[in-house]
Amino acid sequence: MSFSITYKTLCEITVLHSYFLNSGIEEFSGMTDVKKGKMLKNYKYKNFLEIIPSEATAKLLRNNHLVFIPLHNSIKIGVKAHPDNEDVTFASISLDTTLDFIIRIKDYLFENYTAISPTSQQLFYISNIKPVDEPVSFKYIPLASEAVFINDDYKVSDVSTAKILDSFGTNEKTGIFGVVSLKMQADNSNLNLLSPLQEIISPTPTFKIHFDNRKTFWKYSKTNSTFEVETTLEKPLTQNGFVEITPADFTTSPPEVNDFQYPNPSVSSIQKIASKMYSQIFI
Repeated sequence: MSFSITYKTLCEITVLHSYFLNSGIEEFSGMTDVKKGKMLKNYKYKNFLEIIPSEATAKLLRNNHLVFIPLHNSIKIGVKAHPDNEDVTFASISLDTTLDFIIRIKDYLFENYTAISPTSQQLFYISNIKPVDEPVSFKYIPLASEAVFINDDYKVSDVSTAKILDSFGTNEKTGIFGVVSLKMQADNSNLNLLSPLQEIISPTPTFKIHFDNRKTFWKYSKTNSTFEVETTLEKPLTQNGFVEITPADFTTSPPEVNDFQYPNPSVSSIQKIASKMYSQIFI
């Protein structure tokens, strides 16, 4: 008689950021699979974000034979399958079970290169269940197949924020930026983690947390000179590649136009003037 233990993937959450994955003006989503592989080779979401189970969820994982598996560009939740039927979980997981994961920012420049408003008291809440105090326009966690970015629309109200934070311990709330909350049975069936019969879903439910890179107006200045020009359009900030700037990109024709090169800005030089975000570059 043989006995084997099998774990299957309950769900996966891909975590992407365009600042690290785009190349200049070329967007990651439009790249070939070969180039996407190259961009992902040195990419790790853990360089800028921490995503961990809440204390209550860590206990739920242990008690229900679930495992939290952080990878370079995704998170997987594994589940122990029943030895007599691999479509069924080993533990009888209630369809009301909710898994919460806390998000914290690790890179102090994150907001500089991410297309979100400066952090407020409101939480980013990325979930397959709408909180009771949120409007019908609540944005659910995107599927991996959807071309959707996590932006300010994923912030919940002050009322919802307070209620969500009340569910966490004091230490857990420290530095919290957002929460990923996944219930076994979602508001919409395509976001379920388990079937209504408590069976493992195939193909695996795969969600996506994708932050877009910030775009700014680029302002060039020359030290000890009145020289100053800015771009007419916002330009993308990226870690990789190069965005070519020519005199035609500026609001006014630069003086001594042929005497200068126009480098891409650092993400550390962001400033807001009126309603516009600028990157300052000295040449």
